Amino acid sequence: MTAQIKKLTKQYLKQTKNLFPMYRKKDRLFMSQLKNAVEDFVEDNPCCTFDDILQRFEDPQTIVYNYLSALDPAELYKKISLRRYIQKGFVILLLLATIFTTYKMVLFYDAYLDAKSSIIYSEETIIE
Repeated sequence: MTAQIKKLTKQYLKQTKNLFPMYRKKDRLFMSQLKNAVEDFVEDNPCCTFDDILQRFEDPQTIVYNYLSALDPAELYKKISLRRYIQKGFVILLLLATIFTTYKMVLFYDAYLDAKSSIIYSEETIIE
């Protein structure tokens, strides 16, 4: 397998993988089977192009659409809602981290100002 064909195969599989709403165990199994099929096709046809791969296996959007269409609607909804919860949780976590960091920076700045005002720069001694 030439480097160019290997690169095209990797590109095709990456495009397909990126279209999945969640990448779970069943999806990994499907992608593994697709990867094996594409690699077998490329080994059997060493002079193939990216268009040949698309003709044989369809474009990535169609593959993922057909895969998701074959799933149970309840399972698909569960996958998509789980992804939404994870995204919302991540955003909330980032907001809390930002607020906490801002709060700590304000405390450190106040401590810095207190320390700066407590330093004696000069002392006057009056001799009588």
